[in-house]
Amino acid sequence: MRLSDSLREEPLLIDHLVRIAILEPSSKRSARTCPACVSDAQLADLETALRSIDLLAEYEHAIRGERACSIAGLDWLRRKGTRENPSDYLGDGDDLGLSRMVCAMPSGWLYRTC
Repeated sequence: MRLSDSLREEPLLIDHLVRIAILEPSSKRSARTCPACVSDAQLADLETALRSIDLLAEYEHAIRGERACSIAGLDWLRRKGTRENPSDYLGDGDDLGLSRMVCAMPSGWLYRTC
């Protein structure tokens, strides 16, 4: 639970997905815990911790972060245009088709998007 809480405020979708992946097995494990092995106080603490998680609100935060990152990338492409190699921004250069497509797009598409 502490590990997943460290990702709570991260602004990207991948962080949110990792948080869900961490929480899912821990919630299943806690559901199978033997009642004789756990005290009532520990169960109450676990229930409080699980109730405080609002994955939908965290998803909204992650999607806003993704949008901001995408807009910043498109703004970079708009400012640099074809003077720079778009694969410097888009990745390791293996996808030249995407780089060519970005260079061929009308600049108005980028202005309208940003």
